[in-house]
Amino acid sequence: MTATREESAVWSRMRRDALAYFTALSRGRTPFSLQIALPDSYDQLISGQWDEVAPEEDLAKLAIESGRVLLSAEAGSGKTHLLVRAGASAAAGPDNVIPFWLPLRDLPSTIRSREPESFVQALIGLSYPSLKPVLTSSSEVPMLLLLADGLNEIPRELSQPALDALDELARRFPFISVIVSERLVRRPVPLDRWKLATVLPLSDKQVDDFWSANREFEKAPQAALKLLKNPFFLDKATTFSLTDGSAAKMIEAYFSKMACVNDAGLDTLSKVCYESYSRERGMLIPLTDFTNRVEEPLFQTLKENELVRTSGTFVWFAHHLFHDFLASRYLVRHRSIWGPEAFDIVTTGASSFDSLRLAVDQIHDPAVADNLVRLVYDWNYFGAAYSLVAGRVTSEMQVELLAMLADKRWDPVAATVQAATDALRLNGSIIAGKMLAASNRTQLFRVVEEVPSVNPSFIRWKTIFTIQDGEYVGAEIVQSLASDDPIEAWTLANVLRRCRLTADGAKKLLGIARNESPVTRWRAVHVLGLHPSPDTATVVKSLTRDPDKWVRYGAVRALIEVTANTNDNSLRIGIVTWLGEQLAAEKFDTKMVQELGRVLDVRPQPHDWPQVVAPLVQQLASTSRNSFQQDRWNTLMASISSGREPK
Repeated sequence: MTATREESAVWSRMRRDALAYFTALSRGRTPFSLQIALPDSYDQLISGQWDEVAPEEDLAKLAIESGRVLLSAEAGSGKTHLLVRAGASAAAGPDNVIPFWLPLRDLPSTIRSREPESFVQALIGLSYPSLKPVLTSSSEVPMLLLLADGLNEIPRELSQPALDALDELARRFPFISVIVSERLVRRPVPLDRWKLATVLPLSDKQVDDFWSANREFEKAPQAALKLLKNPFFLDKATTFSLTDGSAAKMIEAYFSKMACVNDAGLDTLSKVCYESYSRERGMLIPLTDFTNRVEEPLFQTLKENELVRTSGTFVWFAHHLFHDFLASRYLVRHRSIWGPEAFDIVTTGASSFDSLRLAVDQIHDPAVADNLVRLVYDWNYFGAAYSLVAGRVTSEMQVELLAMLADKRWDPVAATVQAATDALRLNGSIIAGKMLAASNRTQLFRVVEEVPSVNPSFIRWKTIFTIQDGEYVGAEIVQSLASDDPIEAWTLANVLRRCRLTADGAKKLLGIARNESPVTRWRAVHVLGLHPSPDTATVVKSLTRDPDKWVRYGAVRALIEVTANTNDNSLRIGIVTWLGEQLAAEKFDTKMVQELGRVLDVRPQPHDWPQVVAPLVQQLASTSRNSFQQDRWNTLMASISSGREPK
C-alpha cells in the first residue's frame, strides 16, 4: 500500500530530524578521511589480510546493499566517527533512506529481561529518531539504516543477545539495514548474512599533514608514530607536547590540558569510573551519583570541554577510552584489589580488555607490570595476552605468555585453538609470528630455547614449559599446581595435560582437585580431563557443583575431554547420560551450558564422536530461545559431523 500524504510527511520530517541529529553528533569531530577494508572471513580480518578496500563514503551504501555490516576495529580507530558520517550521508542523500542512531552503551539501563524479544524492544526504544512510527505502518515505508554504536561497551553477557536482536530486526523487516561497531573479536555470526568491515589506520602522510597543520614548528615524534595512526590519539596529541607512544600518558595529559584536572581530580574521577563499572556494569553513571562525588567546577569544566556528556539521568565520558583509562588508573593505584573480581569489573565481564592494557601502560617498574599481567593470567589468559605493552613488561614475560598461547594451538578443543591463534595474530610481534609459524610443539620449543635470558625465573619456567610430551611425572611435580606463581602453575597445568602421570602423581592430582584454593582446584580440573578414568570422572562431576564459577566452568570442559579421550565405552556413555540428566534438571548455569556447547567440537575426534554427542547437542538446541541460537547449535553439529572447524 502506498504511503498516505500524512505518512510521507512523517518520513520527510524524520529524515530532517535525523540529518540535524547526525550533524550535531559530528560537530567538533576531527574530519579524518578514513578507509575501510572488507575481509571475506574472520581469518582475514584478524590476520589483517584482505583484497577489497573502500572509502568511508561507501559504508552506508554497503550496508543498504548487503543488509548487515559488522564494523570491527581497535579502540579509537574512528568507528563512531564512521557511523555518524554514514548517518549524515544517508539523511542528506538522494535515496529514500532514514538513518537511526542506537547508542548501545545505554542498553544495560533499559533492558528489563534476558528474553530475546526484550532486546528487540529495548533497541527499538533506544533509537533516534524513534523507529516505532515506521515499524507500525501498514503502508509502503522507506529504507531504514540502523547505526548501532559500541557493542564492546556493554557487558559480555548482553553483547551477543544484542547482536542477535539487531539481526532479528533486519530479518523481521526487510527494509532495515544495520551497521554495528565492535572491537576486533570473532563473533558467531553467519557470514552469509553479515558483511565484515574494519577501519584502516591513518597513513604516514595523513599523520604528517595533520601534525604540520596543528604543530607548525614540530615534527610528529617517530616513537609515537604507530599510536598516532589511530585517529583518537592523533586528534588528542596535537594539544600538548608528546614525547613517546604511551596511550595512558596521552589520555592523562589530555585531561590536564583540556580541563586542568590535577592528580586529586583524577583520583576522584578514577574512583567514580571504577565504581560505576562495578555497580552499573557499563559506561553510564547516574547523574546524582556523579554530582555528589565530583565538585561542581570540575564537572562544569569537563562538560565545557566535551570530556563528558549528560542526559537528564546519566553522565558518560565522551569516549570509552576515557572511562577505561580512569578505571584502570584506580586499579593501578590500589594493588590490594588486584584479582579476578577487580579484573572482571574494569573489563565489564571480559567484554573489552582496553582497561587492562591501559593499566599496564601506566606501570613503569617492569617487575610490577609483570606481576599485574601474571595475576591477570590467573583470571583470563586472553586478557593477559592483550595486556602485553612493549617497554612495560619484561621481554621474558612476553615470551612466556605468547608461548603458552601458542601451546594451545594443539589443544583438543577447536574453539580454543581458534581463539589462541587469533590472539597471537592480534599481538603482531616478531616473536608471536615465529610461534605462529611453528608447525608442531617441538618447533615451538625451539623458538623458546633461542630466547636469550639469564633471569632465573624465566629459566625455571622454560624448564617446565619444554617438558616433552608423554614424559612421566610424579607427585612432587604435580604438587606445584598449588604454587603461588600463577604463570609457573598454569604452565605446569598445561604441560601435565600432555604428560603421563605415575600412580602417585595421579593420586596427588585428585587430591589437589579438593584444595581449599579455588584457583588451584581450577588448575587441577584443567589437567584432569586429559587423564581419563572412573575416579577422574567422579571427582570432576563433583566439581560441577563447586562454589567457584571458574571451577564449575573447567569441570564441564574436563568431562567432555574425559569422554573424548577414554577407551572405556561404558564410562563415555555414562558421562554423556549424566550430562544429559544435569541439563534436563537445569543444574548447569548459563556459563556452564555455553562452555559445554563450545567444547563438544574436539580434534582429533574419536571415530564415533558425532553419534556420541548428538543427543547432547539436540538437548542444548531444544533450549534455544530464538532461531539464531538454533542456527548456532545446527552449525556446531555440522562442524562436529564433518570434523572441520567452523568458519
